[in-house]
Amino acid sequence: MKNKLRHLFICSGYPPFRGLFAHRANLCMQDLLETEVLSIRAMKLDRLKINEYSIDRIKVREIPFPIVPTLNKDLTLIRKGAQVVYPFVKKFLNTPNIIESGSLYPTGEIVRIWLKKAGVESKIVISDAIGDDVRINIPMLKDKDIYDLINFYDGILCNSREMIGIIERLCPEHPPLYEAYRGVDFSKFNNEVEPKTPFKNKQFPTFLYLGGFPKVPFYYERDVKGGIYLLEAWKQYELIQKKGRLIVGGPNSNNKLVQDWRRSLLYPERVEIIGQIDPDDVPGYITGADAVVIPSLSEGLPNLANESQACGKPVLATDVGGTKESVEHNVSGILFESKSVLAILQVLVKFANDGEEAAIKLGENGMKRIREIFPWQRYRDSALKCYREAFLKKGIKIDF
Repeated sequence: MKNKLRHLFICSGYPPFRGLFAHRANLCMQDLLETEVLSIRAMKLDRLKINEYSIDRIKVREIPFPIVPTLNKDLTLIRKGAQVVYPFVKKFLNTPNIIESGSLYPTGEIVRIWLKKAGVESKIVISDAIGDDVRINIPMLKDKDIYDLINFYDGILCNSREMIGIIERLCPEHPPLYEAYRGVDFSKFNNEVEPKTPFKNKQFPTFLYLGGFPKVPFYYERDVKGGIYLLEAWKQYELIQKKGRLIVGGPNSNNKLVQDWRRSLLYPERVEIIGQIDPDDVPGYITGADAVVIPSLSEGLPNLANESQACGKPVLATDVGGTKESVEHNVSGILFESKSVLAILQVLVKFANDGEEAAIKLGENGMKRIREIFPWQRYRDSALKCYREAFLKKGIKIDF
């Protein structure tokens, strides 16, 4: 193509705040698309105006929104918030050829409200389906609202086959659905990355958890990453196994309750809390561990599972969402039941007892499999097919 297509990506947060994988997806298309981003952020006293910045030559505009879309899923409030903010964003909706929502709900509903007011019949409108937006949020809506939302879009890019199946069940009449696995950056995530660890000496097994925790107070029902279940399992693990260490990181992992939990252990020296780490440090912490633990209650397709296997490390994960599309049970890792302290304990003990050679074999299997299934080229091909077919339905032939 001689001229790039203008692409507006609308999301609830963009790097450096959040949305790293959406950014990587956009970057892999920049030879064909000219992407700009509207990043919806909660309105605060220091965030009352549109803030502009650039990251990797992609222009980002932070849009203040009356509520926090990622926390408040009430449809009425989401729609009212979209109406309030529309006058400030309408000027950005006219020039793009492609408008893409970073998730189906609630961001996809905000985008739908904006574009219905703006009138965009000649543009193609795409949404991504990435995880809890489909698994948890959309099923809470009424059937008509689900239908109106899903069928507003010309195509939906689903980050797992499981996402496709859920949408088909929720809304049998739907636009084209495309399997669009988010890829792995193999230049950053590989088995040659210099290991990083808070421990002075290497000891098998060292487990790594980077999912973080809900904000204080701890509630199991809000513990979507399963961190609280892992902490409870570890209190029992240290009574059974003399060897084994745990690295705990992610959002809110440095809070008082986690620190108090560590102090309550019989062997607190076997646990290190590293807080929320810089994304550039993630590959090193993965290669510095023997296994990565993902005890989530809900997932789309966990990027950390793909990245860990790309680094040659086994993944111990709950069998939820699209995780089994990434982790092959007893081949590249171990899958177990969610919401179960006992299941986590059993897997940690089994991994430790199986030994280091078995762990290395799992890691080698995963590294080979991930390179075959999750290159960014696969995502790019799916996205281009989605855009191309959406344009064709409007009578426009695009030569990608």
